Amino acid sequence: MYISDSDLRSLESREKKYKVSCGKSLFVEVYPGGGKYFVWKYYFPPGRSGQQRWYQIGPYGKGPGKWTLKQARDEQARLDLLRKAGEDPRLLKSEAKKEIQKQATNPSVLAAAEGFLERSKNKPNTISDYRNMLFNQVLPILGPDTPVNRLEWSNGGREKILRLKEGIEARGSLYQSEKCFMVMRGMFDYAIDREWIQCRRSCFHD
Repeated sequence: MYISDSDLRSLESREKKYKVSCGKSLFVEVYPGGGKYFVWKYYFPPGRSGQQRWYQIGPYGKGPGKWTLKQARDEQARLDLLRKAGEDPRLLKSEAKKEIQKQATNPSVLAAAEGFLERSKNKPNTISDYRNMLFNQVLPILGPDTPVNRLEWSNGGREKILRLKEGIEARGSLYQSEKCFMVMRGMFDYAIDREWIQCRRSCFHD
């Protein structure tokens, strides 16, 4: 069955939810409130012994967080390759969601910076200097609301830190870049001590 974006736009809501086929086991569910969602019917594991399952791709439409018909078909094709390789797409989605939730509840870079400064035993003038350095040069680049565990070395954190340091050097201040690196080291040591981030202390010191 051939269906176009204009066909999907013209679908009207009914008293009960209903499905419209988009071909190749891809469907659009139309809800009584007018919402339309792409869903994919698949069998897992592949083969005759597989059980029927449903995977919700996402809401139909254009813009952030929405899917056009072409995008939904491309996503279905990508998921089907994973299915054929022995991965259950629904399970993968659940695991990805848990990881996002975990990162969302992890303390932020801002929390690590504030904690490091509060714990510091340096003189007030030195702490003020560190604060200016973190809030003017580090947090605007790393993002104050970024979960600090996204900067683990396994997530490419070391490369991001080194690029930040090299950016300061490129502005003509080698001394300032080394000092900033030292302050960031203290901030990350604070996060490591509280197990907000999984990283060997030597990662920042070698």
